[in-house]
Amino acid sequence: MTQRDGDRWRWHPPADLTGPRAAIALLAHDLLTSDLRAARQCGDDACGWVYLDTSPRHNRIWCIAAGCGNRNRVKRHHARSRV
Repeated sequence: MTQRDGDRWRWHPPADLTGPRAAIALLAHDLLTSDLRAARQCGDDACGWVYLDTSPRHNRIWCIAAGCGNRNRVKRHHARSRV
């Protein structure tokens, strides 16, 4: 159910929405109503995921540093080592 609160809309989930569906719906609501200026696309060409850059300096490059970031750092290291 949606309700207008001044110039903003508020969403109240239905009472029968429980479990994982409720969690996903609430997270989607939070994402869609947040400030999307911090949305970035992962710097890994093979990934393409979109994430919210919440780093202090807003300079995050990869969606997950341990996954995409590590893969790109290893690739860069091997490229330097071969020279």
